Amino acid sequence: MNRRNFLHTGSLSALGLSLPTGLLSLHGIKTQNSHTWLQQLAVAVGAKRRSSMLIWSDALRTSMLQTNTELATHGFLREDTAVYFYSAQSYCFYPLVMRHAASGTTEFLVPVFGRRSDGQWKKLLVLTSFQIEALAHAATALAGQELPLQELLLPAGFAAFQGRTYGTVEGSVVTHTQLCNGRSSTDLQVLRGGKTLYTSTIQSQHCLSTAPVVGD
Repeated sequence: MNRRNFLHTGSLSALGLSLPTGLLSLHGIKTQNSHTWLQQLAVAVGAKRRSSMLIWSDALRTSMLQTNTELATHGFLREDTAVYFYSAQSYCFYPLVMRHAASGTTEFLVPVFGRRSDGQWKKLLVLTSFQIEALAHAATALAGQELPLQELLLPAGFAAFQGRTYGTVEGSVVTHTQLCNGRSSTDLQVLRGGKTLYTSTIQSQHCLSTAPVVGD
């Protein structure tokens, strides 16, 4: 019998992932398509979608392949070749997907890469769909304020990320996902110049439960 583990919080151990302490399962009614949140975020911040591998450097392909291989062991796979670039193509991200046939739901992870001054690419962190969902809500809420959303919301820099916090071009973002009584919520805080620019708690549209799933 297999027991499947699903993710519910930010940065994940040595891979940039963090597995839950208990066994989690996605089940119940169909939820909003997870890709919608990623697309909403990409459009709001102006990330450019590129699908041709011809424009990717060998260094980026190598880094992506290593990350894809690591996360495939958790059941997360590439479904297309699209990559979203931002900050003058110095950073990029894309989804890795796990589909649940029984419930018709989709879970995904989003590895983020940055290009060093020597042309090498490094994986900065892996965002969960909970974080992407909260970031998409934040981008929508801030869209009318003429703020540089790309520089405020997306990961940037090569300093070590601290727990729930990652750096951006103009500040930092703090996220924390909690699971309680089968419901999940994500706290998100956007900081700029050490001051809180935006804060919210998003009640996730995921159907999560603390019940273990036995078998395939």
